[in-house]
Parts: sequence; C-alpha cells; structure tokens
Amino acid sequence: MKTRKPQIRHGVLFLFLFFISIAGYSQGTDLFIGGKSRFYVGFTLSPVQSGISINAPAALTQLEYDRKSSLSFSMVAGFMFSDYFGISSGLGYSTLKSEIMAGRYAINYDTTDVNESYTRFITGDNIKETQQISYIKIPLIINTQIPMGKKFGMFLNTGLNLMFPVSNHFNNSGRFTYEGYYPAYNVRITGVPYEGFEKDYSNSDEGEIQIKPINLGLTASGGIQYSPGEKIQFSLGLTYDSFFSDISDYGETGNYRLSSNPGQMKSIMEGSSASTASSLGLAFSIRFFL
Repeated sequence: MKTRKPQIRHGVLFLFLFFISIAGYSQGTDLFIGGKSRFYVGFTLSPVQSGISINAPAALTQLEYDRKSSLSFSMVAGFMFSDYFGISSGLGYSTLKSEIMAGRYAINYDTTDVNESYTRFITGDNIKETQQISYIKIPLIINTQIPMGKKFGMFLNTGLNLMFPVSNHFNNSGRFTYEGYYPAYNVRITGVPYEGFEKDYSNSDEGEIQIKPINLGLTASGGIQYSPGEKIQFSLGLTYDSFFSDISDYGETGNYRLSSNPGQMKSIMEGSSASTASSLGLAFSIRFFL
C-alpha cells in the first residue's frame, strides 16, 4: 500500500502558509467593513449524489452507472476584502460512491496448464461493482457575494480542491464460465474443476483500488445567504465538485482480466484507460465573524 503521509503533510503546510499570509495582510489592514468583521470561520455540511466514471475495457459491455448518496463536510476560515469579495480555505472530508453494472464480459487468451498449451475462454454476466473513495480536501476559494438588503444576499464560491485519498475500496460480483480449448485434441472443456473450468460460477471479491496520492479538482457552490446579526451568517445552495483529470493510479492495462479463475476478481477500474469522479448536492453553511 502506498503511504499518503508525505502528501498530507505537504497539504497541511500549504494550509498553514495560507493562513499566515492572511494574518500578515490583516496586520496592516482594517479588520472591519462598516463595523462588520472581515475575518470569519465556518462549517459546511453537504449531502450529495456522487459518481465515479470510468472508460471501461472493451471486453465489458452493456455498462450502466448508478450514482450513490454520500456526505461531505468541511471547516473553513476566510477573509472578506469588501462586502462583495473575499478568499477562504480550510480542511474537509468527502466520500464518493457509485455502482457500475455490466451485462456482459468476454475474453480469451493463450496459456498453458502443467503440460499442454490451450486457449482459455472466460465469459461473465450480471457483473456489479461498488466503488468508494474517501479523501481529505483542502479548498482554495474565491468568495463572491451580492447583498440584497441588510439580512439577505446571494453568493457564488468557486475555486480549487487539493485532494488526498485516505480510503479506496471496491467490492464486486458476477457469474462466470471458464472454458479451455485444446487444439492438439480439438476439444473444449468446461464444467469440471480441472484448471478451474467452472460453469456459471458465482464469483465475488473485494479490495483496495489504487488512486493517485494527490488530485486537483474544481469546486463551485452558489445560493442564498441570511445574516440575522453582524456576527453570524447562514447559507443554503447547490455545490458541485469534480476532478480535473484521471484519478486512477494503475499502470499499463493491456493484460487486464476482470477474472482469470474462480474465486478471483479485479476491480473494473484497474482495466480502465481513465477514471474520474464528481458530486452534486446541497450545501448548508454557517459562518461566525470574529
């Protein structure tokens, strides 16, 4: 398993330097706008629908994707340069989850048993895989807000997420038939335990999927704000997160096989040429101005 500690330490260092820069700026700046504090801390909770999308290997057909519900939360601190613009950053935790279904899998390749060369044929159906990725994220956000009176307003927050995976898991299942064709005897074998030539075998497996240790993504949210007082602000809106590029950390996929033998399966992501993920949902936030 690849260690994530150096990458996470780098992210925490980045966050520390970010707040040091804000503190340095504020030393020579008025911390209040019209009697309101410029500096705030807050918390955001986001129930979302998330999905992981892959470019599946050609041997898998009739693919369907099912987005799953998950939860994201973060603690943030920010600084408003005016009533309209500011910046913020913090630390968050998110989970992405989805299910991939394939109606058909078919592959063949040349191999050998103890004594003979033969061609192995593998077919499968009713294939399902659940993938779940949890990660720590460090956002760097530009905050835009439009006051609409003393208490209400609208907001749009856009920026980048620096993401460090901490848990990456899959579990899958399917029904497979394993056959062997021996050209020397012109015979095709299946339905026997020799060489795992099982027929209609119910297969399943689970394990860890390999995700790049650092990923960069887009984050955006927008909605309405309500300020019952000068020191507190509530907001409700939509939030969207996505990765910029391939998140898979698997190497060459040319020799990928979803299953080679009964009792063994690999993640579909391992055979993917590219994988990405996104989430869309609600964001509930509260800010405390200091």
